[in-house]
Amino acid sequence: MKNFLLFTATCLLSLSAGAQPIKVNTFEEVKRSTVPFLMQENAGSRRALAANQYLCGYYNTDDLAQYGLGVTSLNEVCKVANEFDPDIYGAFAGFTVVGMRVGLCADISDFGVFISKIENDNFVDFKEKSVGAGKKGWNTVMFDEADQFTLPTEGSFLVGFSYKQKKGSTNDCYPLSCYEESSKVGELLFYGTLNNGQRWYNFGASYGTLSVQLIVEGELSEQKAIINGLQTATFGKVGNELSGVISITNMGKDAINSLGFNYYIDDVVVGNTTISQAIASVKTENVNLNIALPSDLSVGKHMLKVELTKINDAAPIAEVTNNNVTVEFSAYEESKPRQKQLVEHITSWTCTYCYLGYNLLRQMEQQYDDVAWVAIHGNQSSQTDPYYFSECEDIMSYLGVTSFPSASFNRTYLPDLADGETSIVYGIGYYEQYISQLVPMIHDMMVENNSPSFVSLDITSSFDADSRQMEVTVKGTGVSQAAQLLDGYGLNIYVTEAGLTGRQYSGGSWSNNFEHNNTLRAVLTNVNGDDITWNGDNFSMTKTYTVPATYNENNLSIVAFVAPHPGNIYNMEVNNCEKTNLTLTPSAIQTINKDTNATEKARYTLDGHEISAPQHGINIVKMSDGTVRKITVK
Repeated sequence: MKNFLLFTATCLLSLSAGAQPIKVNTFEEVKRSTVPFLMQENAGSRRALAANQYLCGYYNTDDLAQYGLGVTSLNEVCKVANEFDPDIYGAFAGFTVVGMRVGLCADISDFGVFISKIENDNFVDFKEKSVGAGKKGWNTVMFDEADQFTLPTEGSFLVGFSYKQKKGSTNDCYPLSCYEESSKVGELLFYGTLNNGQRWYNFGASYGTLSVQLIVEGELSEQKAIINGLQTATFGKVGNELSGVISITNMGKDAINSLGFNYYIDDVVVGNTTISQAIASVKTENVNLNIALPSDLSVGKHMLKVELTKINDAAPIAEVTNNNVTVEFSAYEESKPRQKQLVEHITSWTCTYCYLGYNLLRQMEQQYDDVAWVAIHGNQSSQTDPYYFSECEDIMSYLGVTSFPSASFNRTYLPDLADGETSIVYGIGYYEQYISQLVPMIHDMMVENNSPSFVSLDITSSFDADSRQMEVTVKGTGVSQAAQLLDGYGLNIYVTEAGLTGRQYSGGSWSNNFEHNNTLRAVLTNVNGDDITWNGDNFSMTKTYTVPATYNENNLSIVAFVAPHPGNIYNMEVNNCEKTNLTLTPSAIQTINKDTNATEKARYTLDGHEISAPQHGINIVKMSDGTVRKITVK
């Protein structure tokens, strides 16, 4: 996992992103220097911590990035930061913040540190201290007593520093250290004058975590364990093991070497275990669990409770915060084969790197016959994408899209691809030389992370050339208790079109004959899925749709999938998916074949506006026989 994460971070193009609490729309590239940073050279000042002082942040070591970063198109004072929420600082709630550490890959001027409160998605000035100059390596900044404050139990902060960004390509243009670590990653937030003016921008988490740490002061308990949370597989097979991961922080003075747990299902004890795992003082570790499910467990939803009962082979002698945690899972006995792997591809015609996402998915579609690829177009600039419509925006919002090009694979959280911990959409702007290696890796990862499917889908369709009405029926055949297992799931039906030729900004220039495939053209259900009306463990749903004259019915396909209604980012995984071409009715086919003297009935621009005469560029012409032709007018 570690090697793959580093590999993807190395070959992934730098793409900006937007996420709460900052709404952004920028695709300025953050540049990475080509000169390795060596921490032992001119390492800067590192103040020794007092016995009751600790480092608090996304990571708390002296590690720094191997290469520096910089927004080298600017020559101005900028700010950079990470968001610190209770997941980052919560173990130190009640401790006093007495200072900060900032790690740099080059000397900087106009250096100052700041901490802002985040209130109602706005940044509120809180603590700020001017330093003047920052040195390559770690820089320790201690606060005056009047500026020290106590960490709360809730709320979020922006923790960062200001510096003079230099324009150019010399080593001092790349001062930012973003350390690439496989645990929780902080998104790089940047304040400067980019393509949307002077404001905060979000460059995502693909670079690693900004090297900023709080210095906190307080007294540790003799023994204190904090259970942060529990994640399990959504489904577990009766009689088999249910896998899970529990996160525990040791805030006691002594190291933890082993942990004991009791397991409950619906408040009935079903097992216990002791796991040998070292957790050093002031460290957080994930502990892997495997819970045996009883062979007589009923199919359906259940509540699993994990209780911490022992620390170092003895009952806890002091505080355990939240000594148990409960999650819901579903038990099943049988499953269905997976039909297709849904890939929801996020792209835009003005995105200069989006052609790389197309290249990756074209190769994946050619190499594997189980891929249902849907290209969803968004507006990356002030220009409206010709294939954008309002439901595209809704889908991107539900998926949590933050960058172009990107993709969601079966709406599954894939930690080996993830930039952070709260996204099911992953950047796919990979350099071309890596695509042949990445396609099988990503496809295999997608397949290996599939949950069991409980319904198979069958799609039938028809199209009437005269009325241009499409009718689509999706039938679902489920396993026993499918309706219960898929409670809260909806049916989604997409219509896509292949072979669209139009403009695409690619690598800094416009391509006028770029082939857009699998382009989303319509959503026949509610954009977050229609509720399923079950008949026992089966269902049937029919939708009709009038196909616009500018669409070529010969190139239309239907993608249907069953998935939870959007909400919990860790529980949106597609249960099954199917794709098929639109079926033309025999009468329509006969009409198309019979009429060899077809005449022009209407003419449209590429974006669907009707025109009365040929217009320069690509014209869409509807013929009297119902066919649609693309004609290039020079």
